[in-house]
Amino acid sequence: LSIAVLPFANMSGDSEQEYFADGISEDIITALSKLSQLFVIARNSSFTFKGRNVNVQEVSKTLGVRYVLEGSVRKSGDRVRITAQLIDAVSGGHIWAERFDRELTDIFAVQDDVVMQIVDALSLNLTQVDKERLAPDQTTNVEAYDAYLRGREFWWLSKKVANAEAQKLFERSISLDPDFSAAYAWLAAAHMVDYVAGWTGRPSESLEKAELAAAKSLELDDRSATAYWARSFIHLYMRRHDAAISDGRQTLKLNPSFAFGHATLGEALHYAGLSREALTSF
Repeated sequence: LSIAVLPFANMSGDSEQEYFADGISEDIITALSKLSQLFVIARNSSFTFKGRNVNVQEVSKTLGVRYVLEGSVRKSGDRVRITAQLIDAVSGGHIWAERFDRELTDIFAVQDDVVMQIVDALSLNLTQVDKERLAPDQTTNVEAYDAYLRGREFWWLSKKVANAEAQKLFERSISLDPDFSAAYAWLAAAHMVDYVAGWTGRPSESLEKAELAAAKSLELDDRSATAYWARSFIHLYMRRHDAAISDGRQTLKLNPSFAFGHATLGEALHYAGLSREALTSF
């Protein structure tokens, strides 16, 4: 079963809240991609439809998916409203739709509800492994989560100044919740981007920070695909190819549709001389 999650529309009337709607969409993508029964289109592909008026048949044809999830987010004060609808792109029929009006502190429960109702709507029989994969790996601290979402949005810009801002926001997220594994993983990735792109005047310091953050992320949650991916990313550029491959495979064991995980594993396999196998990952 294949599915694309389109970027949820920001209905807050405030362009500065765009990161929040995008972040909700990305977290739903991440959760769904952990399920072995689903082939989930990555953020970079589904977000090409952001801000466009499209029909689901076009999405289906372009991305090669059967199902499309679309929705909207309205954040106002300490309240949030999320609407979501799952559509069969072949028939154009609605399979499931729901509106959630909740306190902002319930945002994590809403995301879990959306994922589980999609599971029910598609009649997926979750294995015990799938259920373990779906175990929440987020913070319950709303401020920490907000900083984390902002940080991810800056990280995706792939620019020097934005990456520096992403690091500050991930560090703020960690200061608000020192046990937030995902924030450490993305912080590690941000430091590695500095190292790889040559955006830092102290490359050895950036590398050390990346390694420490990735290690902390895994210490806090050894089931986090993002944490294994961050460490695989580090191993790759340190030319520790066997370790990069090992972590890359563990990444995909935990999150089979993690596009960055496949890409990093492919690079590690290629540089290890296993180019034919790398093609499968790519």
